[in-house]
Amino acid sequence: RRVGTRNGPVLRRLEEALAGVRERLEQGHLRGEEEELARDRADAEEMAAEVCRRTGQRTRYLYRGAAAPLAGFLRDTRARVEVLAPEKEEEKYVDRVFGTLGHDKQRRPLGRGGLIDMARQLASAAREESLRELLWAERRFDNATSLVLSLTWEGRTLLFPGDAEIPSWEIMQEAGVLRPVDVLKVAHHASRNGTPIDDPQAWGALMGNRRGDRTFVVSTYPREDWGMPDRRLLERLGEYGTVVSTEGLGGRPAYVDVTLTPAE
Repeated sequence: RRVGTRNGPVLRRLEEALAGVRERLEQGHLRGEEEELARDRADAEEMAAEVCRRTGQRTRYLYRGAAAPLAGFLRDTRARVEVLAPEKEEEKYVDRVFGTLGHDKQRRPLGRGGLIDMARQLASAAREESLRELLWAERRFDNATSLVLSLTWEGRTLLFPGDAEIPSWEIMQEAGVLRPVDVLKVAHHASRNGTPIDDPQAWGALMGNRRGDRTFVVSTYPREDWGMPDRRLLERLGEYGTVVSTEGLGGRPAYVDVTLTPAE
């Protein structure tokens, strides 16, 4: 679920720009990848709304440094939860995520005003390519601002980065919040843009001085057209530890077990 920056000015304007997408989807005017992106977006919104209705709760938007709602459940367990991302100020993600957004495919930087203008242009354009570009841009922004939780227990650190992509890892590294991990839930279904394995600073911070003594948990299913999971990434992760994956498992949902012992 999107967190932290959902009510900020940039994403709010994107919501306005995309207001007509649901209607076009319901009327059957979208096809192919465009339809899949729009339906995925609508399903996520409805799922979150249904959870809130059933629990009588509202959606809480967390950001780095905010008190995690899990803290109460962890009382007396000696475990600690930290929110490492997203940043409270969404503007930190704008240039990194939307720097190439534009139906003319020309690379140009976008500040807040430029982003809003481009979103309006894309939403009003009749060409399918333009709507697809905007839907992809919103998905990239959602992933970049994904919730990243760190759980520390008995000297072990588990990191859950959701669908975080490279822009988020870059910002976390710059903020100095990345630490060596014992278990990494591999981000974004093990897609190539979800793990900073090619960033010496970010990856070095996650791996520390140990090599091989850690577990990478992959929650995914085969989607070769989306590049999930990325085979090269899985091979490289295997050089740093043990890869445990749900790929190929039956059942809905499929799951894997990981056993940890307290650090000596």
